[in-house]
Amino acid sequence: MTLPAQQNRDLTGTWRSNDTYGQGDCARNQVTICVGDTGTAGDQYKGFMSFDLAELPSSMARVADARLNFQITLRPGNPFNGLGALFLDHAAFEAIGPEAFQADPLAPLGEIATTGAAGLVVQVDVREALTQDIGTRD
Repeated sequence: MTLPAQQNRDLTGTWRSNDTYGQGDCARNQVTICVGDTGTAGDQYKGFMSFDLAELPSSMARVADARLNFQITLRPGNPFNGLGALFLDHAAFEAIGPEAFQADPLAPLGEIATTGAAGLVVQVDVREALTQDIGTRD
């Protein structure tokens, strides 16, 4: 089964280190999730994705496989040379904002890309994170 990211921008979206949601393609009214920095201003972007697990069958005995798939749609500049690898963390938050931005992750899921141009689809194994989340919270 496929679970899309929740479209509620309090749960799936972007937050900047300057305590704003983001601008342009990264703004609250957009569907893009941005990560990286703003270049000259030096503000950091973190992206957040949430999923509604209520659709998973209650009779499910165990999770055999779980992958997070997302596509790089735009890559201004050369972020992998300047910032390094793209990392994914398992996180818990009530809403995207300064507290979510500064919170320690539940667990680092590791390096997920060291290069990538627009159009690249990244797939990440998230089985352990999903298994932890089932039955523990929304």
